[in-house]
Amino acid sequence: MNPQLALLLSATSFAIAGAVLALSTYVVLCTGLLSFATVSFAAVGAFTATWLLTNTDSGLVVALLAGTAAAGVLGLAVGRLFLKLSSQWLALATVAIILITQGFVVKMNRL
Repeated sequence: MNPQLALLLSATSFAIAGAVLALSTYVVLCTGLLSFATVSFAAVGAFTATWLLTNTDSGLVVALLAGTAAAGVLGLAVGRLFLKLSSQWLALATVAIILITQGFVVKMNRL
């Protein structure tokens, strides 16, 4: 593949992923709440799919479905825990979720 075409494809993929994350944050902001947890959900889904692709014989579709399921399960668990929070407490709690997710990913990379 032409290196310039590969760079363009990579930049386009990165822009689309960023647009999806921005839209998911915007949808939450439309409800009047400030939540940063969408980044953690995307990270868990991507990490799960990547881990399955590199460490098992599963195909791309299976890995994407498993990543989506993992992100959904985390989203349901966090949503259930933070249901009563509002305003700055929700923002603070979701920043804590980001830090916890980052800690797990860093520890998993060392294994």
